[in-house]
Amino acid sequence: MDFQLAILCLIAIGLVLVSVVEPRPRKFKRRGRCQPKMLAEYNLTFYGDWSPKTFPRLYPRVRPPAQWSKLVGRSHDSTYKLWSLGQNASDAVKAFAEDADSSMLDQDAQAYRGIFDSFTAAPIESGMGRSAVRFLADGQHTKMSFLVKIVPSPDWFVGVASLDLCHNGRWRKQINVDLAPLDAGTDQGFTFTSPNWPNMPADPISQITNKKPSHPASSFFYPEQETLPRIGHIVIKEVAEYRRRGRKLDTSPTGPNVVIFDPEEDEDDSYSLNIGGLTAVSGSTGTGNDVVNNGKPQDCTVTEWSEWSPCSKTCGFGIQTRSRDVILSPVNGGYGCPRLTDQNTCGSMRKCKWGHFDYLFKRSG
Repeated sequence: MDFQLAILCLIAIGLVLVSVVEPRPRKFKRRGRCQPKMLAEYNLTFYGDWSPKTFPRLYPRVRPPAQWSKLVGRSHDSTYKLWSLGQNASDAVKAFAEDADSSMLDQDAQAYRGIFDSFTAAPIESGMGRSAVRFLADGQHTKMSFLVKIVPSPDWFVGVASLDLCHNGRWRKQINVDLAPLDAGTDQGFTFTSPNWPNMPADPISQITNKKPSHPASSFFYPEQETLPRIGHIVIKEVAEYRRRGRKLDTSPTGPNVVIFDPEEDEDDSYSLNIGGLTAVSGSTGTGNDVVNNGKPQDCTVTEWSEWSPCSKTCGFGIQTRSRDVILSPVNGGYGCPRLTDQNTCGSMRKCKWGHFDYLFKRSG
C-alpha cells in the first residue's frame, strides 16, 4: 500500500514539473498582418477645406463656384502608377485634371495592370464639405492612390500617390494626410477661371506653393505667408480584415471564401509619414473632425430614385433615365450629394416592325 502511494506521489510531482517547465503554446496572431491571403477594408473620407477665409485671393463664387469633382482612386501594387510628382501626367490624368473627365480612368479594370480595387466618391458641390468611400487592399496590393480635381481650375487637383497601407508588415489602423494643390503641368493658366491655355510640351506634375508659380496673377500667390494652409485633408481608417479561402480572388467581402476579422482596437499603431512635403499622422483625427465654423454639419439628403423613363427608341436599343432631387444641401462640412441622374440601356430589335424579309416567309408558305 505504501509502495502504491509512493508511486502516485511521484507521478503527481512529475505532472506538476511538466506543467511548470513546458511552455504554453504560442498563440498565432493573424490579424493586422499584410499577408497575401489577408484583405483589409478601409474607409476613406475626403474633406474639402477650401474657403474664402483661408484662400481669399480670387476665390471663385459664381460660374462655377468653388467645388470638388468626384474622387477617383485605386488600391494597387508597386507596378501601377496613377500619378507621381515629378512625372508627366498621363492622357487619362490630363483629361481628369483639366475637365474632370474620368472616362479614360474608368477604363482601368480591377485585377489588371496591378490594380486591386477601383473606387470613387461623390463630388462636393462647395469648397468645404466631405465625401467618403470604402475600398479593399490585400497583402500583394498594399498601396493606394487617388485624385480629386479642384473646380474651377486650369489643371489643378489634390491627391496622394502610392501611399503604403502596410507598415512594418502590419496594416495601418489610421492615416491622416493634409493635402496641398497640385499642378498637372498640362495647362499654363494662373487663375481658377483661366481660359484653356495648353502647355506644350507639358511640364511634370508639381506641387503649388505660396510662391510657386512665382507670378502675382497666380490664385495661390501669398508671398507674405510661410506656407499655404491645407486646401483639403483625408482620414483613412481600417474597418475590418478578411482572410481569403482557396485560390479564387473575390474582391467583394461578402462571399463564402472569406473569413471576417474585426480590427483590434487596443493595438497601438502610431506613426508619422511624410508624403511630398505633407505629413500624415495616425492615432488621432486631429482638427479634421471638428465642426466647421462652429456649426453642425448637415449631410446632403436626396429623394428616392424616380421611375425609369420610357425608352428613347421604340425600335432597337435606346436609353432610359431616372433621377432624384436634393432635399437638403450639405452645409458646414456635411457629406456631399450622390449622383442625381442615372441611365440604363433599353429596347430590343424584336420590337422593330421591319418587312425586309417578309418575302421569305411568303415563299415558304
